[in-house]
Amino acid sequence: MKEILSKYGIHSYENVIFEYNPVKLDWWGVEEEIIFEVQISKNESGLEVAIYFLFENEEEYERVVVFISQIDENFENVIGANLVAKIVKEKILNEVNNLQFIPEQEAYLIPDLATSIKVFDAIMSQLADVNPTIAENGLDLDDEEDEGLFFEMLALYASENDTFDISIYETMLRAQFEEAGEEFMKYLKMEVSVIEENKLWDAFLKETPFAQQLNLKEEDLIKIAYLINSI
Repeated sequence: MKEILSKYGIHSYENVIFEYNPVKLDWWGVEEEIIFEVQISKNESGLEVAIYFLFENEEEYERVVVFISQIDENFENVIGANLVAKIVKEKILNEVNNLQFIPEQEAYLIPDLATSIKVFDAIMSQLADVNPTIAENGLDLDDEEDEGLFFEMLALYASENDTFDISIYETMLRAQFEEAGEEFMKYLKMEVSVIEENKLWDAFLKETPFAQQLNLKEEDLIKIAYLINSI
């Protein structure tokens, strides 16, 4: 994976977003040019590589994830979500086999890292210019935040509460926002967008040690996501 990232000008893996010059994609279904973003998110388990398409739709900009792959720190194995959007598979990945359609996510499951690399390359090869700019530098996160801000905010809540209450969570969130500022909220919204767009609520609950303590449900996480996006 390192080699294919390097091919497209990506040499940093510390929570960074790379942006490419806009390009017209006839198969995407909009007249406007598409801006490609590659978002790299790092945690103690490894890396998450995601491709986003940005485009203007009905006078508003949309940011849509079209590819996501969670890999270990050695760039050798898939350790989590490994998906490509349905429209991408059906429009430009005819020669890529063994992808399993997941209806509830409107995406195809990629079976292994080798295939994931082929998919990433196929998407990025749509670009005319493969020299990106850095749209967002990584945040200087403390070690205890390596799990991700969404996880850490819930961990902080669980350290002080035995049950979940969205109003109490909101008070805590706004206090953190006031202390940490815009960069904190921007990064938190990025994490939420990945979970939302790939419908990873159930997977998050299974991997969260304090979910049972708080009796967290998917609907609680959705309430939190709505709150975060509204700030």
